[in-house]
Amino acid sequence: MIQQIYDRFFGDQVSNDRRVFNSIHVISIIGLIFTTFLVYIYIPGRIVLYSSVGIVLLCMLTLVEANRIDNTKIPVIIMSSVFNYIFLPLAYLSYGRVVCVIPVYFIFGLLYCALLLSDKWGLILTIVQTVFYIALIIYGSSVQASPLLEGQELLKDYTGAYVAVVVSGFVGGIAVRNRIIIQEKERIRADQLHEMIMKDYITKDIFLVNMSHEIRTPMNAIVGTVNLLLEQNVNDRVRDGIYNILNSCNALLSITNELLDTSKTDIQQVTVNTGRYDLKELLLEIINMINVRLMGSEVDLYVEISDKVPRYLYGDASKIRQLFINLLNNAVKYTRTGRIDLKISTKVKSNEEVLLCVDVKDTGIGIKEENLPKLFRAYERVQEGEKAQRGVEGTGLGLAICQEILNKLGGEIRVKSEYHVGSTFSFFVPQKADMETMLVEEIKAGEQRVLLYEKDEEAQEYLQQILEQLKVPYYCPEDTKDFEENLLSRQYSHLFLAYERYMENIKFLDTMIRNEKLVMITDISHSAPLYKYGCVINRPAHVLNARSALTNESNNYVHEIIRKGGFTCPDATILVVDDNLTNLTVAQGLLKKYEATILTALSGMECLNILENSHVDMIFLDYMMPEMNGIDTLIKIREMDDPQNSMVPVVALTANVVNGAKEMFMEAGFDDYISKPVQIDRLERTLKTFLPREMIIAKN
Repeated sequence: MIQQIYDRFFGDQVSNDRRVFNSIHVISIIGLIFTTFLVYIYIPGRIVLYSSVGIVLLCMLTLVEANRIDNTKIPVIIMSSVFNYIFLPLAYLSYGRVVCVIPVYFIFGLLYCALLLSDKWGLILTIVQTVFYIALIIYGSSVQASPLLEGQELLKDYTGAYVAVVVSGFVGGIAVRNRIIIQEKERIRADQLHEMIMKDYITKDIFLVNMSHEIRTPMNAIVGTVNLLLEQNVNDRVRDGIYNILNSCNALLSITNELLDTSKTDIQQVTVNTGRYDLKELLLEIINMINVRLMGSEVDLYVEISDKVPRYLYGDASKIRQLFINLLNNAVKYTRTGRIDLKISTKVKSNEEVLLCVDVKDTGIGIKEENLPKLFRAYERVQEGEKAQRGVEGTGLGLAICQEILNKLGGEIRVKSEYHVGSTFSFFVPQKADMETMLVEEIKAGEQRVLLYEKDEEAQEYLQQILEQLKVPYYCPEDTKDFEENLLSRQYSHLFLAYERYMENIKFLDTMIRNEKLVMITDISHSAPLYKYGCVINRPAHVLNARSALTNESNNYVHEIIRKGGFTCPDATILVVDDNLTNLTVAQGLLKKYEATILTALSGMECLNILENSHVDMIFLDYMMPEMNGIDTLIKIREMDDPQNSMVPVVALTANVVNGAKEMFMEAGFDDYISKPVQIDRLERTLKTFLPREMIIAKN
């Protein structure tokens, strides 16, 4: 019985505020019962005595009622008002003394209110009660019911005051100490909960790192071997098969990245980490990821980027990335045919801040008006008919996460939808910006001229808008004959051809192409038979990819098929350290064409032994190795006596691509970071960056 009562009022299921309220009320009840005996002794008459008994009963009643309704504020206000404005003034005026007994209890009345009402109500009531008590004392001193007596009555009054000080101090002190103890226990519980959450977070983070490594390590071997096969003299049919493997690998990698980077379970723990980020790289990655999701579907993705969007922004890149992915994934899930339009623009708020505006419009199933309020509820997915929903998967968290993120970032999300027509989701988020560099920059006049031949009128108009945005002159042939005549009679820097148009004119192009750079525009699901010249852009051929193809800018999503020129480094000695023998074989094959001397090591200790006996110009060092990982090995390298080893460039070669991995490696002292599977372009840039210039020998 006693245990049940205790659990009801002080158990773990009881909130912290209620435990404080209950404990102070129990202490107050004990103090008020003792005060009732003092009233009987020191205050003549029965009115105050009956009032004192009533206050004890009211304190018990408010204790029970506050726990019944699970609300302490109203009972505290009622109890405080009756005690401070009725009982104590009545006792003070009935006793008829200027000082001594009753005013001491004023302190207890104020303390009760201050301890149990910590918000603005506590401050307001404490101030009002203090003013009221001061006025009451001033009033009481002028209208004494009976003069202060001498002798025994005065001694009795002083004795009562001493007792009042002891009682109020004891009860008040216990109440304050009890509140401190409860808050300290709550702080300890919060610390333990935080520690448990951090352990879970670290465990999840370690799992993601290991998962990334375990998936990307064999993928590195596959992609590396495929790249080696592309260097061989194989027939067109085999080459097409190789490209199919490569496209499938890239698709799998994009999906893997999405799974590793997007954690939809942290909706209630959104934290913001602000830093400078490159919006171009973020958009390229997102567009490619969604492109993979659309592979094999009947949906086209179109991207429109305003000229006024700054390239470098200051904010939480991972949160902005998640907003894009969640809205685009939502459009992909509910769109079976038609198109998805991604539009990015900004509105200038000040010299250093812009409002990033993003619209995702689809021709999907749409949403009924009565269902719009349900969109942003966690774990709830709007049902718009069994047929429309068939095959749609997901937790229903995506839009709820978007709203939670935008609340943290000071932004907002809007939706417009028409059932069976489509939906437009828009988000707006303020970001500080570097206004000196724009995301889309015009190309200098006179450097390029494009012959554009797309698969259909809609795709052609879309690319025309992109070229006009870049201020690049172009010509669009009406048919194959017009295309051939223009290619022979005019000079063009680039030929932008749809995959279908290339296949129609492949023999003509093989014999008649001259200095033009051919840019094939193809779906990601198509193999790329283009192996003699030019590059490939996967749809959508947005302005960022088009500009990279026109200016030869580095872009991982514009795939160069044949690299004109190239280089070798025959005098260089390169050490590759990896605990996976297949990865070492692949690395040797990739580096072989550069004619460098390749040394290999299967562990960090073997790496150190090689460095003690051989001169090395560059090291590619894996991170996740047994006994001694990459960072530990790097520390040992930098501590070696030979000064050449302390200065040798060391590049992290790792399958760990979770958020923050690159920063971790750079802070640890690596000179650069390459993720597996290794991209040839990325490898070449690293070699040219860190090998001595005199070792780089250009072909041609």
